[in-house]
Amino acid sequence: MTRQQYLWLFIWIFIFFLLFCIWHKLQHYTPTVLDNTPVKQIQSHPLKEMHFKVIKRDDSVELSGIVATKDGKNRLIDAYGKVFDTVAADTLVIDKNVKENGLLDFFTNFADNFSKFDSGYLAYDHGTIEVDGIAQDKIVEQTLNEQLNTLANVKVDNRLIINTKTKQKNDIDDENITKKISKKTPADV
Repeated sequence: MTRQQYLWLFIWIFIFFLLFCIWHKLQHYTPTVLDNTPVKQIQSHPLKEMHFKVIKRDDSVELSGIVATKDGKNRLIDAYGKVFDTVAADTLVIDKNVKENGLLDFFTNFADNFSKFDSGYLAYDHGTIEVDGIAQDKIVEQTLNEQLNTLANVKVDNRLIINTKTKQKNDIDDENITKKISKKTPADV
């Protein structure tokens, strides 16, 4: 193929991609236009469910998703800001057409417990709370289960791993020192 043929091929692929994107976006608007629904009815959307995700990375946390009010957003930021050094909430948006169903309380109350995760995330979407991460303490798991049990009509996908076998560096050093001391006999001293 010549250079000009490659150029035309690229142009046609680009046009096809552009038309596909436009068509995909129009699918969301077509039903309201085709059924001649008055504009007032289009503006009053039915309530959508909240979706939310909180991700822990070291001493920082990222909040993302949709909440119903600015007050709700501020409550989440404040709750996680009390236990984390950095809170990124740039992708946490407000939509007044969102119903929270007590989930906002769950996520704000869980901030302290979530800070005890080594790493991981919590997410709520389409009626399911997903928990994934690693923690060192069984109390974290117990508190999580207690708080999850307070939610009604929510499925739970809990993949939290409690890693109690990992020893801290200080525990290992103390253990080695104890072994060295116990191996010495009175004649060695």
